[in-house]
Amino acid sequence: MVVGYVLVGAISSLISSMLALLLGASLRLAFGLYALVGTATVVLAPVARLLASNFADQGYAPTAGDSQNSQSDARLIEPVLDQLVARIEASIRILAIDDDPFILELIPKISEKVGFSELTPAAPAKRPWDC
Repeated sequence: MVVGYVLVGAISSLISSMLALLLGASLRLAFGLYALVGTATVVLAPVARLLASNFADQGYAPTAGDSQNSQSDARLIEPVLDQLVARIEASIRILAIDDDPFILELIPKISEKVGFSELTPAAPAKRPWDC
């Protein structure tokens, strides 16, 4: 999937820089446009796919002919964003390794207050040359 995003980004940036050169832009501007369009495509394509899949899961697929106002759109987007945040928070697991026992006791208390429940504190392994 990542390779697909990179290929789409490379092709779209190449097309945009060639178009800029054909329209008389400088080589420096064409290279800048290549980098900007490629980066934007690689970053925004996965976000757009994620939002589209969440709308499809909700049973709502926005079309160009939708005539809903922005308030109703906001009401539809807020639950989707809440679900995204819940998925991200549910998928985060933390492994905290420290040689100070006080820190190992403190980290779980802090993570509970922040809302991260999947935390594993651990002491570092003993290496033969540390003895």
